Amino acid sequence: MIDRRQQLLFSKLTGNEYITAAELAKQMGLSEKTVRTRVKELEKELLPCGARIISKQGHGYRISITDPLLYQELIKSLSADGNALPTSSQERILYLLSCLLKNGDYVKLDDLSSFLFVSRNVLTGDLKKAEDMLLKYGVRLVRKPHYGIRAEGTEFDKRLCISNYLMKPDFILQGHRRRSTDEMRSIGDTLLTCIREHNIKLSEVLFQNLIIHIYIAAKRMKAGLYMTAKETDFFQISLGEKEMVIAQNLAKGLEASLGIVFSEPEIKYLAIHLAGKRSIGEEDGERIKPEIPRRLMDLITEMLQSVYDSFKIDFRQNQELILSLSQHMVPLDIRIRYDMGTDNPLLEETKKNYFLAYAIARQACIVLNQHYHKSLSEDEVGFIALLFALALEQEKRNNGRKNVLIVCASGKGSAQLLTYRYKEEFGNYLNQVYTCNTHELDHFDLSKVDYIFTTVPLEISVPVPVISVKDFLGDREILAVKKILFMGNKSFLYEFYDRRLFFTDIRGESKEEIIGELCRRISTVRELPKGFYDAVLKREKLAQTDFGNLTAFPHPYKTLTEESFVCVGILQKPILWNTNQVQAVFLVSIGEEEQEQLQAFYQLTMNLLLNQRGVLRLIKEASFDTLIELLMDDKNIRQ
Repeated sequence: MIDRRQQLLFSKLTGNEYITAAELAKQMGLSEKTVRTRVKELEKELLPCGARIISKQGHGYRISITDPLLYQELIKSLSADGNALPTSSQERILYLLSCLLKNGDYVKLDDLSSFLFVSRNVLTGDLKKAEDMLLKYGVRLVRKPHYGIRAEGTEFDKRLCISNYLMKPDFILQGHRRRSTDEMRSIGDTLLTCIREHNIKLSEVLFQNLIIHIYIAAKRMKAGLYMTAKETDFFQISLGEKEMVIAQNLAKGLEASLGIVFSEPEIKYLAIHLAGKRSIGEEDGERIKPEIPRRLMDLITEMLQSVYDSFKIDFRQNQELILSLSQHMVPLDIRIRYDMGTDNPLLEETKKNYFLAYAIARQACIVLNQHYHKSLSEDEVGFIALLFALALEQEKRNNGRKNVLIVCASGKGSAQLLTYRYKEEFGNYLNQVYTCNTHELDHFDLSKVDYIFTTVPLEISVPVPVISVKDFLGDREILAVKKILFMGNKSFLYEFYDRRLFFTDIRGESKEEIIGELCRRISTVRELPKGFYDAVLKREKLAQTDFGNLTAFPHPYKTLTEESFVCVGILQKPILWNTNQVQAVFLVSIGEEEQEQLQAFYQLTMNLLLNQRGVLRLIKEASFDTLIELLMDDKNIRQ
């Protein structure tokens, strides 16, 4: 049977490509001679299991399967081994974290090196990465001569480490997947019963997250590792009476199902997690106005002011959004202060489908970063982005509704039928629908409407856009009308984009150089206020503006110009901006003057930045006409 030492070598040889003894020695921290010896030992074990090792001069070794059925049995047996040896740097780091967080005693490096079958040099490199990960949660690695190393920190911090590093879907603590699943199911049943009894709301994501924290707590308590009164006393300032009552009832249920006793500090530990996860202000399915601490309401006010200063999108009087943010901020405040982060499974979809809302949330979260002196995770920004996405959709529907006039020559009955059909198909986009015939058009007050939809040619000139339609709307025509009502006449883009501010020969090695060059070019076309360049760099320091897809969207941290404009720079070669390569830069300045189509500008611009094919075409063709064509492309409109 293949032992743990041979498993490491086996894992290196299972690929389709040959690998040399020199490369194996480097990866495993061994000498080439030792590698060759172990290859021979491994082959003896593999032959009865339907495989052999092929050696090819100049190429190295690889495994060849001689009996697929026997080989499959071998793979199954190795997969079922819960104590399988870590075979990669990432697996070794996770093992080291598990070992250090589980074991309160000192452990010697030589023992770890021997167990993992790697050299001291390889182990030291992995240990340094593990140490950095521990430090993020305030857990220190202590070294003592002749004794070894151990992790020191509060029980609270150690549990946070475990939840964030060792309880991911691909790594259940100690590898006991089935047992973990059974215990978690039992915890979930008890938790569900408790929250139903107390009529509290938990999202599915936070419900699962709470199960994991309770599971970790139970494992630690069974190992004799408890929260102390000293650690949990300061929770009291964040806990209300309701959280403690719920936690006490939950503890009773868990004691019965898990066979452990929850001390007072452990009950407070449950309570702080409940407080950091439950929705505030929702009882019995009805939405009520919660009591929010003044300091949190002040933070929300600052967040919305920051969004307005940077984007000129005004949510400051949006009571629905303020209520949603206030409900979200109470548990978020606890999560931030106690570093109780949570995964957001909708993050990537949020960034992809609500790009503008995510950019706005990033801006709003700058206020939180500065207030708490901590950087919010992308997961938390994503949760806030969904609140802004809903507000944007509601605002778009409420403020973007159009008044239309339908001109029909086939009689009053057909005109009323058309009116009904338009209200049925486009109700979300329409405010008032008027009808008239061609003779009545001369006397109609056209200042009341945004568009004229006509089934007959018009012989007079009118001051509003005219769209020819058929008496009976087909599917293609319905889609075309929706796009018109949704985005309107896209000629407003010329209010933001200027041919003179489109540059294709931008050079620079850093974002500072690129922004400086773009500012210099802008100043040759229009006057820039003093400090504009510094204001853009200040915003860059607060939060990144590169979102992938070879694009960046830099802008000043506050409004500095009277009019809005966009300077587009196509770089001759891509550069690393913050975390992404960038070759198309959209330097935006939103002006003080109120602009009706501001949200539509953001929507169309952001949609282009998300369109990989469109961005690549813009970089390749590098022309202003291509830019406008891509921005006006109906395929970029998200319904």
